[in-house]
Amino acid sequence: MGRHRNLFFPCLLFTALLLACPGIQRERMGRIKATVSFETGLKQPRAIDPATLSTASPILPSGGWTPLSYTLSGSGPGGAAFVEETQDGVFSIECVPGEWFLDACVISQDNIELARGGCSCILQPGKASRADIVLYPLEGTGELSVYVIKNLEMSAGARLVGQLRFIGLPGQQAAPHPPVIPIDQPASNNELLFPELGAGYYLLSLELKTEDGFVSGGCAVAALVLAGYGSSGACSITMGLPVASIGMELYPKEPLAQALLSVEHSVPKGINALPMAVSRADTSPGDTVARTWYRNGREAGAAVPILEGPTLLPPNCFIYPPSSSGQEASISRIDFTEEANVSHRFGTSSQLLNSCSPTDGLPWKAMAVYDYRAAMGPSLCSKGGAENQGSGRLFRTRCAAASESGLIAVADFDADKYLHAFVAAYGSTLDASYSPGIQTVPASASWLRLWRSRIRADDPKSADHLAISKDGRFIAAAASQGGWIWLGRLGPDGGIVSTSYLSSSSTGDLGDFKYVRALCFSPCGDRLYAACSSSNKVYAFATLAGSLEYLHSKELKINEASSLPPADMILTASGLLAISATAASRIFILQDGADLEILYCLDNAGGNAGLYKPDALAVSSRGDSFYALCNKKTIVRFSKAYPASPYVQDGEIALSQGCEGARQMAAGGTGGVLSETLLVAGGGCLEFMDIAVDGSKTVSQLVYPGGTDPLGFADPASISYCRGAFLIAGGDTGTITVFGNTM
Repeated sequence: MGRHRNLFFPCLLFTALLLACPGIQRERMGRIKATVSFETGLKQPRAIDPATLSTASPILPSGGWTPLSYTLSGSGPGGAAFVEETQDGVFSIECVPGEWFLDACVISQDNIELARGGCSCILQPGKASRADIVLYPLEGTGELSVYVIKNLEMSAGARLVGQLRFIGLPGQQAAPHPPVIPIDQPASNNELLFPELGAGYYLLSLELKTEDGFVSGGCAVAALVLAGYGSSGACSITMGLPVASIGMELYPKEPLAQALLSVEHSVPKGINALPMAVSRADTSPGDTVARTWYRNGREAGAAVPILEGPTLLPPNCFIYPPSSSGQEASISRIDFTEEANVSHRFGTSSQLLNSCSPTDGLPWKAMAVYDYRAAMGPSLCSKGGAENQGSGRLFRTRCAAASESGLIAVADFDADKYLHAFVAAYGSTLDASYSPGIQTVPASASWLRLWRSRIRADDPKSADHLAISKDGRFIAAAASQGGWIWLGRLGPDGGIVSTSYLSSSSTGDLGDFKYVRALCFSPCGDRLYAACSSSNKVYAFATLAGSLEYLHSKELKINEASSLPPADMILTASGLLAISATAASRIFILQDGADLEILYCLDNAGGNAGLYKPDALAVSSRGDSFYALCNKKTIVRFSKAYPASPYVQDGEIALSQGCEGARQMAAGGTGGVLSETLLVAGGGCLEFMDIAVDGSKTVSQLVYPGGTDPLGFADPASISYCRGAFLIAGGDTGTITVFGNTM
């Protein structure tokens, strides 16, 4: 008895805490965001619009047939349920996670139910699930009355002859043989009455004939009949004018617009190719589209909708089922089909995907290999003409850059002096009902092509340094052997809105602007920084107006000492510039405000003993830290203890044997809370390192080039990180290889 009494008070206290903390109770709740709309076919661009069919007004239901309120009810796990009503059809309801079945209806101003329908959705803890429910008129019967107006009275024996043809009810499959009601009555009878008609659209066609069969006039008008309502209107016949005639179909007959597929690429054997498609299908009211992928003529599964991704990702984007098996042949034909379930309109798009030799190792593995073929074919942002179509010949990949926005920029690739832009959907949320077990887009998913354009700074240029702003609004380009800098401003869809450039001249502030070694943007993209070895300076430019504006520059030196040439430059998490100076074993820390200011300079004295010949730099994905590749043999991490304190060395890692001599480095978070991944390259192989919170190396993986190094791993032109994947630009091999974590 005493033991039960001892348990009672802790349980009571725990219950009180739960009741007192709504946040604890609601942590696992989700939210259903639903939009319910009523569609009669009048609003759809491809649907019938009676107002454009004839000079006569369309015949519509009488009374208050427009929506007054929308009701949404739901039944979920464990008997959970709700019923909500709104006037605008927009609902936001907090619910327990699990599978929910939604039922919606529309009530008219006459308190008559106009439409009903529903759907199911999967609600995850702490997340929102969206549901768009379009309701169409209910089946049933209504009444139609038409008054025929004639400009002259006909002689005895004249007749009204024609037909009332059923077109269809939006939301219902079209009948193979729609009913036709014949009309033949004396012309003196000006009224047509149809007391019981099935709900839907009708086309009324009439001719006015004399006693001897001569047609003296006619009319045609469209009518909508709703269940429980009467529709009434007039049809005018003007004798002596041509007989009115209109053609009307509820569902168009032409094929669905062709979907845009992701770019062609190669997939290592054993990796599942994941092409993507952007649907351009324009459906009629009441119609739905089934989307299916095929590989080598065999069905691979239903297309998986991408629900939430980077802002550059277009709507109606679908991916190949991630759970399907991998490549079966050296060349696979991939088909994406769309079929309208009601009108049976059909559309298909196709592409070829190659297989290539795999790269050994886990967990980091090559997921996709891109070459000049990625610069060919249609684009999301059409620029037109030859500029939008690749040359179809292999060329070197000069460099690549990527950002968290999903934007990827590649210099050259298929022909000299071209810039290419793509969007990657890595990490985007998938529709769980179509993709059980795999919730996000993996690194094996293909890119969507945005555009192909020349870099023009007076004349066409070729860049070997690229930078992309964090939000994907700007792309910057420069050349290590040139004296120019180029800026491209992008719109919300990723298309180029405007371009701007500046170049060195014999006089002025940019007279010594040459030999760019690094580019980077400010956190919000309003400033662009360039480090040049010709003048040993860092230059700041404004970008917000969409054009480059030179602001100021700073020479890399301390006091009266000689200036030092920069090797690499990054922007730290706290918004400071870090610039490495290899020869002097220093890292300059600058702050940009009214002017570029050198706050201090890191050297290998004191606690920074590992700082020796720093070359490549990389920003940590955790905290305010960055990495420096030193003497091509070690990686040193610098961190801030407090926001106002300077950076100091707090970690040193030796590269693995076989990777010494590395020249490039990139860092990125891979989903783990306690580690991030560093990739170093250029020393003859790739080394992936998991870095713990304290800056130590926990796991290391080496990837060696195969054979004659067909992917350019031994000497890559650049490496970068994009939403959980690493991109290796292969230089003279003309390739970009995407590495993803398969664990």
